[in-house]
Order: sequence, then structure tokens, then C-alpha cells
Amino acid sequence: MYLFFRLNIKTLTYNVLMKNYYTLIFLCIVLFGFAQQKQFNIAWDGYKVLENATKKIELPAFNNNHYNYTQENGLSYFAQWDSSGIIDPNSATVSNVTYKSISKSDLKDLSETLIPNKLEFKLTNV
Repeated sequence: MYLFFRLNIKTLTYNVLMKNYYTLIFLCIVLFGFAQQKQFNIAWDGYKVLENATKKIELPAFNNNHYNYTQENGLSYFAQWDSSGIIDPNSATVSNVTYKSISKSDLKDLSETLIPNKLEFKLTNV
């Protein structure tokens, strides 16, 4: 009877471990399969005049909620959203980017030196 009982504990332990193993595999598949994805569309919409007491400039415009301009960095698109957890900035990627040409006259007062040669993005958790 002792040997039979011991065998059942080993079998029970094996079954519990296998259930946990399969549960862990399932969770990993779900987490990687449904990773957080965001889609951004910049809808260019005419021009915007920015001015202060000494200077006035005209720049290409898009949605005000995502618009930022500084003389050091030029135009920036930014977005903020709620997340269920912390996002690893090193694992974030940007893909399927579509580019369009713009004429020099359409840049208005935006300096060409402030336009990067490749896409730059920064993700931070707040």
C-alpha cells in the first residue's frame, strides 16, 4: 500500500507540473500574439502660423492634439495612450511607414536641416 501511494504522488506531481507547463506556454502565446499595437496617421492639413512678440513663422500643419514645434528640433508628432502595463522601450518598433515627397515651397519656414533622414521615435512610460 505504501508503494502504491507513493506512485500516485509522483503521478499527481507530474500532472500538476504538466498543467502548469501547458498554462505557461498558453500565456506566452497569448501575450506575444496580442502584443500592444498602435497605428498613427498624420493628416497634413494646410499651414499653421506660430508667432511671438518678435517673430512669426508659417509651418506645415496637422492635428493640434499631436503637434509640437521647437526651433531646436523642428516639427514633432507625439501621442499618449493608456496601457495595461509598462512597455519596454527597447522592444518597441515602428513598421509599415509610408513616406511622401514634399516640395521646398510647401515646407514654408521649416528649415530642411531639422528634417531627419530616417524615422526617429522615443517611447517613455509615465
